[in-house]
Amino acid sequence: MTIEDETGIGNLVIWPSLFEGQRRLILSAGMVACHGRLQRAGEVIHLVAHAFEDLTPMLQGLGRPPTIPGGHRRRDGGSAPIHVPTRDFR
Repeated sequence: MTIEDETGIGNLVIWPSLFEGQRRLILSAGMVACHGRLQRAGEVIHLVAHAFEDLTPMLQGLGRPPTIPGGHRRRDGGSAPIHVPTRDFR
């Protein structure tokens, strides 16, 4: 599997026994964390996977500004939630 982050591209090595044990998570998750051992040979980077973690729930709410929890009232009398401006990191 090929992986990429802000520093470049690498190879994710998943041994068959690990893949079979976590097949459902690997194939169905929207976002995963991979725990493993990093190996570098010159410019080639390999991450040998030891375990995966489903991070799909972290995708909920992306692109929407956070809402201040109840108890806060708008000064203009409106009833819509108060949105907190967020910084765009793009």
